[in-house]
Amino acid sequence: MLDSTPIQITLFFILLFLIYFVSKLLLKSLGTLFYFLTHSHKKTIGLLAFLFLPGTIIHELAHVIVAGMMLVESSDIEFMPEIREDGVKLGSAQIQKTDPLRRTIIGVAPVLVGLSLIIGISWYITNSSGISIWVWALMFYLIFIVSNTMFSSKKDMEGTLMVFAILFAILIAFYYVGLLDFNTILSSGWGQTMVEVLKKANLFLSLPLIIDLIILGFVKLSIKKIR
Repeated sequence: MLDSTPIQITLFFILLFLIYFVSKLLLKSLGTLFYFLTHSHKKTIGLLAFLFLPGTIIHELAHVIVAGMMLVESSDIEFMPEIREDGVKLGSAQIQKTDPLRRTIIGVAPVLVGLSLIIGISWYITNSSGISIWVWALMFYLIFIVSNTMFSSKKDMEGTLMVFAILFAILIAFYYVGLLDFNTILSSGWGQTMVEVLKKANLFLSLPLIIDLIILGFVKLSIKKIR
């Protein structure tokens, strides 16, 4: 049952959504906890900036580097977070207006880079022996900050829905005119390889979700005690 590619793809996007949802809750809760501890918006922002700085740098550089590769200008990179009513914005980069396709690729770049790092680090952890406790701590910290800074803002994703809708429509059209046979693809050797890759990816994506849930529970409990 779980060897089905559609099921693994669905599970992948469910895990991705859960990581996104829990990440938003965690960032907002951390901002609340830091404010209760410091009673200062400035210090709260400073603590968030310090904690998530490596992830923020990776996120914004992903935008800028991919924009440069697509000949789209960028400027005004900001690594300091900003506390808003709907959550915490960790950083920003000004990207020149461009066509929807390039805008979409630039917008999702931090997610793709983040997923690659999470899966790569998780693979390293599960396939290495004799790792010191400090390396373990560093690996888990990297997974934590990357998973909580990789998601793009609404502005970053401008035009994304339209591009995905067009691509989806093209795939459906190809399917109905007989140019694309999903059953043949999924039953092929390539399809089976895809299942195995997705199963590994889903297993590795469970790690940042578990880490976030544990930390979120601790932060919520700390806020409750301080109140």
